[in-house]
Amino acid sequence: MANLDFHTAIHNASGNDWLIEQLRQLQINLNSYRTMPYEIRDRLKKSTDEHKIICDAILSGDGEHACNLMRDHMMLQGKRLPSIITTLEQQNT
Repeated sequence: MANLDFHTAIHNASGNDWLIEQLRQLQINLNSYRTMPYEIRDRLKKSTDEHKIICDAILSGDGEHACNLMRDHMMLQGKRLPSIITTLEQQNT
């Protein structure tokens, strides 16, 4: 839940109502998949660490760095998808 709250807080801080609504719609469709990466060993801790670094960049006013960190954080999920699928398949056999 903290992961979703973190992302939602950043969405809301954008002040862009259209973007917030689009992201809300995406969350509705993606939330059931969001917890999958945490089944991978140590992923929850890594994600929490990434959130802290992103938050520190935001709070220090370094928007460009925060943007780059958030993009990297989100892109990692796509890169991890094959290992997530493999792990889930192994768990189901």
